[in-house]
Amino acid sequence: MKMSKRLVSTVVSLLAATGLVSTAEVIANDGFNYIWLEAESGAEYSPIVVKSHPDASQKIALAPWQWNDDGYIEFEVNAPESGEYQLWARMSTPWQWISPYTVVLDGNEQNWQQISSENTYDGSGFATLEWHNAGDSLSLSAGTHTLRLEQNEGGVRLWIDKIMLTTNSSYVPTGLGEAETLSYPANSWKANTVQQNGKLSVSGPNLVNQQGQAIQLQGVATHGLQWFPIVDDATIPNLAQHLGVEFVRLAMYIEDFRDDGDYWGGYMAEPEMMMELTRSAIDDAVNAGIYVIVDWHIHNDPSKFTEEAIEFFDIISRDYGHLPNVIYEIANEIEPESIGWDVVKDYANQVIPVIRANDPDNIIIVGNPTWSQRVDLVAQDPLNYSNLMYAFHYYAGSHPFEQMSARVSDAMAQGLAIFVSEWGTSSYDVSSSNFAIAEQWMNFMNQNKISWSAWSMSPRDDASSMLLPRANMAGPWVDNDYSETGLWFKQWFDAPNGANPSSSSSSSSSSSSASSSSGSSSSSSSSSSSSSSSSSTSSSSSSASSSSSSSSSSSSSSSSSSSGNSASSSSSSSAASSSSSSSSSSSSSSSSSTSSTSSSSSGGSGKLSCIIEREDIWGTGFVTHMKIKNNGITAVNSWSFTINLGSGESLSSGWNAVLNATGNKISAHNYPYNGTIPPGQSITFGLQGRHGGVHQTPTCQ
Repeated sequence: MKMSKRLVSTVVSLLAATGLVSTAEVIANDGFNYIWLEAESGAEYSPIVVKSHPDASQKIALAPWQWNDDGYIEFEVNAPESGEYQLWARMSTPWQWISPYTVVLDGNEQNWQQISSENTYDGSGFATLEWHNAGDSLSLSAGTHTLRLEQNEGGVRLWIDKIMLTTNSSYVPTGLGEAETLSYPANSWKANTVQQNGKLSVSGPNLVNQQGQAIQLQGVATHGLQWFPIVDDATIPNLAQHLGVEFVRLAMYIEDFRDDGDYWGGYMAEPEMMMELTRSAIDDAVNAGIYVIVDWHIHNDPSKFTEEAIEFFDIISRDYGHLPNVIYEIANEIEPESIGWDVVKDYANQVIPVIRANDPDNIIIVGNPTWSQRVDLVAQDPLNYSNLMYAFHYYAGSHPFEQMSARVSDAMAQGLAIFVSEWGTSSYDVSSSNFAIAEQWMNFMNQNKISWSAWSMSPRDDASSMLLPRANMAGPWVDNDYSETGLWFKQWFDAPNGANPSSSSSSSSSSSSASSSSGSSSSSSSSSSSSSSSSSTSSSSSSASSSSSSSSSSSSSSSSSSSGNSASSSSSSSAASSSSSSSSSSSSSSSSSTSSTSSSSSGGSGKLSCIIEREDIWGTGFVTHMKIKNNGITAVNSWSFTINLGSGESLSSGWNAVLNATGNKISAHNYPYNGTIPPGQSITFGLQGRHGGVHQTPTCQ
């Protein structure tokens, strides 16, 4: 059975009424409303992150990763009717008489009740997750509400698994409660990647296609499948259609860490679940016409799990080895540094023959010592198999370009085939990014036709994640869903190449009981977005089924003018300097005290028009959403406008445009990925700035 995931908050009884879920999933159909939400369906903000918990629903829950008390979890809740709702949470706490969260409903605070001593962590493992009531009821009118849980105290032992709201004041939830029911639009997009390149092989230092031509594949790596599972029939085809990925790397974590209660829930802990998640994702990649790296995502001595690796790759190669799509990565990163190449080589010599018995020629990638950075050691004593490549990993914010790239160049000069199966723009601790160094790496890989995988396609609040915490893991994504890192990577992918064989598939919804999820129900700007333009935040609901075709026609076409290999140096570096991206604007607009949706200003010459699509205004700040539309009958290949701010106003940041400010005048022009606008289509970009108390709507010309 496939696991599905849709990062939207869903009202079970309302979906039952519309026929999207079975009425059997509504408790006793007793006339009351029950809203079940997995905690990880909310936006998770540092220091609150998705973590594994052996007794949690879907085996994952939210918890702080450090002893700060300033994180929060935010949900979008859709109430089917007005009423008084009791708020419950399935959670555990580190000590007695704790008030872990302040409940904030639509900006109004309500303190969480103190939790009794029966639920505390005893120091020997995980505390029992139990249902606790928040005390006073919450008054909800019919419609959409923002529910925020702001952390007061509790530290790293404060776990929350699930929340529910109900108008039944006498109901007490038990066990895991009911499943959150999720729905999402399926996508049948089929890329031409595998069809054109076929079975891959290695020739000297090069990856070559079935015609013997050296190629470079561009892809993304998932984060841990147990924390951010792929949404079936959605995530991977949307990556192929809307981002242009040619492969996806499935990070299947291996270790089951239990030291000091740190349970990771990887393959050693949940082998059946992890195998199921991996199989589902492989199936989706094959259906989407792209390659897939099956990554044995270990951070340890691989010989500790040789038997398990042999069993796993025997199954995968036997079941999928006949397909040209599959690439095997048998060891992610080897640490500590004391583990030498001889240990890894011995491990590989046991695993590779098992794969080759089932699959004689698909690509195998082998990791190496010191977090897969010592390809120089491998070059001195390589393995003796055909169609073998070696992993190289680095993070632009931490690893010196000159030294590391020299290792790769020297290894390739000695005939070693290198695959950068994981790299990021950030530091290895994912605290900040260095886009200037990242651009050096990208140019180096492009010049040497080295295939690469960006880390990571996940909605986490860190510098390496390509999606914002509020983004929908299912997709499709618009620019407001991408983090600063995601927007930077986006320009380097080649334009999507393929077709949707069924035009009706994007409007058909599939639904299932909730599997694990993270991120949240919608982007913060979704309440006033347009579903027909690329400015819509399609993460808000399953009604975005048609946005796959409408918004993608703009985003796909706009990216078609630039190859991922040819992004200009100046444009790329400006992405690093000007893109504070929608990360800051989303969080700012979500706290706006006033907002406007007027199109009060327009400008532009010829066939391009520029309008102010929406503004979010608060205190001394504003976020303005601009839309550039091509009103002509032929495509334009570039655009530029001058934006005039009000007197005393200034620009703080922006997204989707190269911005330069002189006083209160701003010049804005396109990036390589959004310069082309087909006739009748539009693109959006945004500004964030400050005002002195009275905001004047910008004008553009």
